Amino acid sequence: MDRYIYQDDFYPYKTQHQKEALPLLKHLAIPTKTGIAELSTKDLKLEIRRLKVALHQYLTENGTKEEVYFLSCRIDELIVEYQKRTQHLN
Repeated sequence: MDRYIYQDDFYPYKTQHQKEALPLLKHLAIPTKTGIAELSTKDLKLEIRRLKVALHQYLTENGTKEEVYFLSCRIDELIVEYQKRTQHLN
């Protein structure tokens, strides 16, 4: 399995399409797991919304399955972090 360094974090890429998704990720400025922890709760919520829009755009236009899957995983990670931070408010 190939491994690719992205913003001080490792992401395993299994296919050529996933390797080609790296410029997309940099363009969208998707934070790494450590970057997610550094986002404010407000910015975290905005990032979730922004990634949902990006996911829909790539899904309806020209996104590969790998790109769509990766964006979905990032959204899930952001949502989990957001829920951890806001669960005490409920």
